[in-house]
Amino acid sequence: MKTRYLGLLVGVWYLLAPFVWGYPMGFLWWHSILIGSVVAAVSASYMMSWNRAGFWVLIAAGAYSMFSPFLHDYLTSQFAFWNDLFFGVITIGLGAALGGATIEYGGEEEAPAG
Repeated sequence: MKTRYLGLLVGVWYLLAPFVWGYPMGFLWWHSILIGSVVAAVSASYMMSWNRAGFWVLIAAGAYSMFSPFLHDYLTSQFAFWNDLFFGVITIGLGAALGGATIEYGGEEEAPAG
């Protein structure tokens, strides 16, 4: 499933964002590194088939990323605000997609012909 790879790319973007946008060393820098590490680790665990419930972690990390500009009052930092808002929504979507991919549909087994 390509969603796993997209999740890994989103995690890597969170890790690179402080360097690309030039965040000063401090809260925003560590905030992005922490979320990126979590997203990348959960996505990598899906790639290795170790994890089937980590989608909740992705949804929580995305929600935290989305609401953190309001919680931590960095609305004036436009790059950080839009980055966290946009990629928070994407991370929630990734979590929902990976959660849906882990659902096993039980059904009646086909009876052997004959």
